[in-house]
Amino acid sequence: MNQQSRIQRLLEDVLAQPGNDKCADCHAPSPRWASTNLGIFLCVQCASQHRRLGTHNSRVKSVTLDEWTREQVVHMRSIGNTKSNAIFNPDERRHPPPLQVGEERDSELFKYIRRKYELGAFKAGAAPALSQVPINSRVTQQQARNVSGGAQSIRSNHTGSTKSPATPTFGTQPFAPKAPPKRPELADIVVSRERDLPALPSPPPKPKTTGLAPPPTRARAPTWSGDGLAPPRPTPCEEQQRKRPASE
Repeated sequence: MNQQSRIQRLLEDVLAQPGNDKCADCHAPSPRWASTNLGIFLCVQCASQHRRLGTHNSRVKSVTLDEWTREQVVHMRSIGNTKSNAIFNPDERRHPPPLQVGEERDSELFKYIRRKYELGAFKAGAAPALSQVPINSRVTQQQARNVSGGAQSIRSNHTGSTKSPATPTFGTQPFAPKAPPKRPELADIVVSRERDLPALPSPPPKPKTTGLAPPPTRARAPTWSGDGLAPPRPTPCEEQQRKRPASE
């Protein structure tokens, strides 16, 4: 016997436990489908409605057509239909499954399943108005939050429980006072020292600019200082003066 056969045999044993031999929602006999994350066994009709909830709410698998892992079988054994209904619909007399036949039953069954698992309308302590929230609206979850929030505030007022008010949002809350210094005994000393200090001298004024460019500087001719450098060459005029006789 391979591993998959052993897992299938364990799954059949879990399916034969009391409460799992009927559909968790409509109580039809011999369910052959299951929701692996909810841990319940379903009939084929309720399994099709669970698929409409989306995999984020219910992951549907076939007991015989799909492959199972050992972890999934252990999860199914730890929950089962009885424990699940004790959480999602503990008082089934107040919230029975629909009994219509045909397409109307499919529509009512989907609303019933969605209220049961997605909204949690049948749980213990849930607001009664949750069972009346319209299902086909896109804002169903937001309406459910509003209803549950209003019911919670009504219950708190009725029981007389006092809770601290919610923290006001930005813009309504006054600015918080500044934190005091770590050593308040030094605050006066620091302030007095700052007051006793002399005023800083003002910086000197910048010179005014007239906008005219400064006069160009002429390069001075190098002079012979006798340090081993060659003397400057004479100009043509100086050479003519040197060539003239002294009598002239």
